[in-house]
Amino acid sequence: MPRVFQPKYGPSHDRRQCRTYWADFSIRGLRHRVPLKTRDKKVALHGLADLVRREERRAAGIWAPSEDRATGPISALLAEFTASLVARGVSARHLQSRTKDLSEFADTFGVRTAADLDPTQADRWIAALRSRDLAPATINGRLRALKQFGRWLVAYGRLTRSPFGTVRLLNEQIGRRHKRRALAPEQLDRLLQAARERPLTEARARRSGGRVSLKERARLGLLGRTRALVYAFCAGTGARREETRQLRWQDLERDARSAVIAAGHAKSRREQRLFIHSDLALALREYRTLLRSAPDDVLFPHRMFPTIRTFHKDAAAAGIERVDRAGHVIDFHALRTTFISRLSAAGVHPRTAQALARHGSLELTMQTYTDVDQLDLRGAAELLKEHPRTRP
Repeated sequence: MPRVFQPKYGPSHDRRQCRTYWADFSIRGLRHRVPLKTRDKKVALHGLADLVRREERRAAGIWAPSEDRATGPISALLAEFTASLVARGVSARHLQSRTKDLSEFADTFGVRTAADLDPTQADRWIAALRSRDLAPATINGRLRALKQFGRWLVAYGRLTRSPFGTVRLLNEQIGRRHKRRALAPEQLDRLLQAARERPLTEARARRSGGRVSLKERARLGLLGRTRALVYAFCAGTGARREETRQLRWQDLERDARSAVIAAGHAKSRREQRLFIHSDLALALREYRTLLRSAPDDVLFPHRMFPTIRTFHKDAAAAGIERVDRAGHVIDFHALRTTFISRLSAAGVHPRTAQALARHGSLELTMQTYTDVDQLDLRGAAELLKEHPRTRP
């Protein structure tokens, strides 16, 4: 007869009762004694019923091996999930983020097995993250980790249904903290000029009499030219910083009018193509001639590639506010916003802009990456005066 009990331990003259319950049952003559690790008798009875059902199914030959793995420790499942991400070739940053978020979730709610996962835990986690004053976009990043893990559990036969399938992402437009703005044409010109001139200007300011040797002047001039060309490249192609940093000359066509981003360096993990306008292509060809770069050399030497801190210093030297009165910010990724906003301002079809931006959705291109302050809204309204039905 299946039962739960609290075993006694210790010497015969001083027997003590265990505080937690154990399960005791037999299936086809084989006796099982399993610790239930709970002090609550009702919980122990539920655990006993689950154990009996599992062992009866195993004895009948209808218990799948994947069900054993589902009841295994959550740490083992997370390790398998991490291994599957590594096999897919995800970036180290993505892998670290997923591992950190899922481990935090498991620790917060004391998750031991996949059977412990519950959608109400996600709701409570959202509430806890909101109480820490995190932005919706930050919270959504963690919810995406949960949903991806849930899909993996189903795909690999650990569960029959994702515990987080009903969890909905937050509206990132409400309470958005970090809204980028695009650089106006004159601001971009000032940024490029500041990037070219700042290395030499600061070197002269640090030295008595402003004396800089010809060799040092050439080195600083190349440094400034590299920084300016990196900014112009990102603002002219929409390339992300890390994508730009990993590009090699062999990734460019012979006339430098387009470039191929390898799948391992693209955010989407798929090979993508950049299109380069003629002026920028000419600047790239002249730059390569100056460097005498080999085909397998990176486009921009890493020792001269601008850091995030360098970008902000160049922007400050150009007189560009990091945060404007509306709270919109300028950072390195704003060069991508600038590229997409310039396409819209030039009248490029939205679907074409989405393709050039390499976005998965038109909404992302138009709502997140298009700065309406750079669009000629008044001019667009003036176009209606030529329509007879709009005249008084």
